[in-house]
This record gives sequence, structure tokens and C-alpha cells, in this order.
Amino acid sequence: MKKRRISLSLRAKLLLLMSLPILMYAGSNVYILSKYGADMSNANALFEQTNEITTNVLNADRDLYQSLSAYQLLKSGGMSQDRASLAQEDMLANVKQASERLQKAEEIANSAGMMELKKSDGDTTVQEIIASFRENFKVWVDDLGSSLAVSDGTAPNEDFMNRFIELRGSLNTIGEILEEYAGAQSELSKKQLEDFKLQSYIGIAACVIAIGVVSFFIIRNLYRVVGYMISLTRAVADGDLRPRPAFKRGNDELGKIADSIETMASSLRGLIGTISENADHVSASSKQMQLTSKQSTEAASSVAVDIQSVSDGMESQTRGAEESARAIVEMAVGIARVAENTSSISEYSTATSQKAEQGQQQIDLLVSQMQGIKSVIQSLSGIVDSLNERSREIGQIAEQITSFSNQTNILSLNASIEAARAGEHGRGFTVVAGEIRNLAAASLQSATTINELVAATQGEVASATGVMTKTLTEVEQGSKLLANVTESFTQIRGSIESIASQIHDNSAITEQMSASSEQVSATMEQSAHTAQLTLDSTRSVAAATEEQLALMEDITSAADQLQRIVSQLTESVTSFKVK
Repeated sequence: MKKRRISLSLRAKLLLLMSLPILMYAGSNVYILSKYGADMSNANALFEQTNEITTNVLNADRDLYQSLSAYQLLKSGGMSQDRASLAQEDMLANVKQASERLQKAEEIANSAGMMELKKSDGDTTVQEIIASFRENFKVWVDDLGSSLAVSDGTAPNEDFMNRFIELRGSLNTIGEILEEYAGAQSELSKKQLEDFKLQSYIGIAACVIAIGVVSFFIIRNLYRVVGYMISLTRAVADGDLRPRPAFKRGNDELGKIADSIETMASSLRGLIGTISENADHVSASSKQMQLTSKQSTEAASSVAVDIQSVSDGMESQTRGAEESARAIVEMAVGIARVAENTSSISEYSTATSQKAEQGQQQIDLLVSQMQGIKSVIQSLSGIVDSLNERSREIGQIAEQITSFSNQTNILSLNASIEAARAGEHGRGFTVVAGEIRNLAAASLQSATTINELVAATQGEVASATGVMTKTLTEVEQGSKLLANVTESFTQIRGSIESIASQIHDNSAITEQMSASSEQVSATMEQSAHTAQLTLDSTRSVAAATEEQLALMEDITSAADQLQRIVSQLTESVTSFKVK
């Protein structure tokens, strides 16, 4: 089964040419924004999880340190019973909070899949560190209770303090592991972002190539059909009506116009062929009429010369009159055929003029559509300029974010300096300042990424603007080509109207000749009848002969005029090429 060829209208082709860049641009932007949003969501989730775990670990370390401080106050003695009770309650509360916060950090790490994390230079996982911490923490708490039971004012033993230092070291190790994990995830995110940028560039390049290929084929198809119409109308304007090889075209408006032009050329070819054949017939009839009129003139002259010997020449005159009558009848038949052919030619010229007028109307409609397309492309160019302006505003916002990140980084550096001056008491604040500095660095990196995306977007918008400008230029060229087609149609209509005018003139002349031939025929019959009835009426015969001679001269003049008209018509027809 033969596959049906898909044919798009001219409007559909131009709408495809305009909408394809917009759809590809919008699709690429949606994909980029969705991918960027997913990466940002993952980064935010990672930051929140690591920050919450680190906060609980640091708070557990702080509670552990505060419990040791309360223990040292209790062991130092010299406090009242109430203060000692409050100090002991604070110590136990800090011990409980340290255990609960570590438990919460463990739950978060377990839900986030961080329990198997380890340092790059170590083999101990977070799960193992927490298990070791719990074991040492339980022993340390038992030692803490046992030591408080003996109120001798002695300092804690060395094992007790070493276990405390080991507990804090475990917490610090967990913090370092989380910091390394966050850094590794940050590097992974950067690598994924670079891969995504490369994929985006490849996708954009593919979109540009696809748009260029589609635009090339659509414009080439339109230019091919318009070029064919121009060559066809020029050939018709030059009088070349010969059949042309088959031309493949679609079923759109341009294809219909090309069909109309070919139909018009075919009609003109048939009309010119008919006119040429009829002109040959008229030429032959006019020559025959000239010959007959000359013979009648010679016969009338002979009658005038031999009028003195009517008796001897009457028989000859009668034969001449009969021959003249037969010639006039033949001439009348020829003139009737000329009249019929002229009427047929007039009908063909009227139909051809109507076809040319229909083609003119279709071209005017196509010119109007081209103007509408031009307006749509200009509106699309304005939208692209607006997108460029929005991209510039986004770039300015990203620069402000960069400025804020730099200021935040300076503030975190000042906070770190102040925390270093505070010594051991400012250590927790040092961690917070470090997190703020990391946050500022991440914000600066995000702002840089936004600037790069905005620059890429502006480049794509500029490319789209160039494509719109090129499309507008092609539409203007198409309008110029249509103007040339309109001018060719105008010339064709002028030629057809000129031919129709000449045909109407020929019709009037043939009618006049028909009337003259009837009059001559009646006169010849009367002359023959008079010659047969009266041999002695020489004067009447002479008068009739003179009248006949005058009529023959009129016929000769009319025949000459008809021959000139036929020559002009033949010359006009020969300017057209139909074979």
C-alpha cells in the first residue's frame, strides 16, 4: 500500500518555523530549572541532616563538659548542702542530656544512612564510634557516681579523666567524619553540576541543529515553489506556453497557486492554438475572396468593353454573372465560418481573463498572509527582548547575593577571631562560625552558578533573536517575490484584454463583409436575370455592370482589409510558443 504523504499548509509551516524555537527553549529551561531544584533540595537536605547531627554532637560534648565541671565543684567541697544538691542535679541532668542528644544524633544518622561513614584515614565507622562511646560513657558515669559517694575532696583519678577525654575525642571524631562527608557530598554535587552543564550544552546544541535543519527544509521548500511560479509566470509573460515537466509540490496555498498558474497557461495554450488555426482558415478564405473579386472585376470590365456587341457577348456575360454568383456564395460561406470562429475565440478569451483575475485574487490573499506572518514574527522578537531583560535582572540579583555572601564570610571570620580570643569557652562558637563561613561559601558558589546560567540564557536569547531576524528577512524576500508574481499577472491580463479587443474588431468586420456579400449576390442574380430577359437593354446592363464593378471594388477593399487583420492576428499569435 502506498504511504500517504503528509502535506502541511503554508500557515502550518510558518507556525512550525516560529513555534519550534520557543517550545525547545521553554522545554530546556523547564528541564534545567527542575534539575537545579532537585540538586538544591538534595543539598539542603544534606545540610540540614549534617547540621542537626553536628548540633546534637556539639551539645552532647557541651553537656559532658558541664557535667565534669559540676563534678569537680562537688569534689572540691566547701559548698552548702543546698548548693551541693543543685550542683549534683545539674550534673545528672547534663549526663542525661548528653546521652539523649547522642541518641537523637544516632537516630538522624541512621535514618540518613550515615552510620557506616568513616574518616578517610581511619577504619572506624560512626556506628562503632557511638557503640564505643556508649560503653565508655556507661563506665564513666558509674565511676562518676562512685567517686561522688566518697566525699574526701580528692581530685579525680587519671583513668577517670582519660576516659572523659576519650569520650570527647569520640564526639570530635564524629564531627570530623560528618565534616568530611559534607565536603565529599559538596564535591560530588559540583561534579554532578558540571556534568549537568555539559549535558545542557549538548542538548542546546542539538536543539539549535534541529531548529536549523527544520528551518532550512521549510524555507527551501517555500523558495523552490515560489521560484517555480516566478519562472512559469515569466515564461507566460514572454509568450512561452509550451508544456513543462511535472513539478512536485505540496497541497498548501503556494501549491494551489502553482496549479492555477499551470491551468491558466494550459488554457492560454489551447486558446492561442485555436486562434492560430482559425487565423489560417480566415487567411485562406480571404485569399480566395481576393481571387474571386478580381475575377468578378475582370468580368465586369469585359462586359463594359463589349457592351457595344451585346448580342455577341451576352452569353459570355451571363456565364460571368453565374460564376460571380457562385463565388459570392462561397465567399458568404467563408465569412460565416470566420464569424463562428471569431465568436469561439471571444468566449475563450473571456474565460482566460476570468482565470487570470482569480489568480490575481489568490496572490493578493497570499500577500496579506505574508504581512500577518511578518507582524507575528515582530511580536515574537519583542518577547525575546523582554526575556533578555529579565535575565539581566536575575544577574543583578545574583551579584547582590554574592555581595551578601562576602559580607557574611567576613562576619564569620571576625566571629572566629573573637571565639579564639575567648579560649575554651568560645570553642562551640568557633564551630558555629565555621558553619556560617561554609554557608557563606556555598551561597557564593550558588550565586556564581546562577551568574553562569544567566549568561548562558542570555546567549541563547541572543541566538533566538538572530533566528527571528533571519526569519523576518526571509519573509520580506518572499513578499518581494510575490510582488513580482503580481506584476507578471498584470502583464498577462493586459495581453489577454488586447487580444480580446482585436477579436471583437474582427467580428465587426466579418459582419460587415457578410452584409456586403448578400447585397452583391442579389445584384448578380438581378444582372443575370436581366441579361437573359432583355438583350436590347444595353443601358440597363451597362448601369448594372458599373454597379457590379463598384461592388467588386468594395469587396476587394474589404478583402484587403481582412487580409491585413489576419496578418496582424497571425503575427500576435506567433509570439506565443505552444509546441
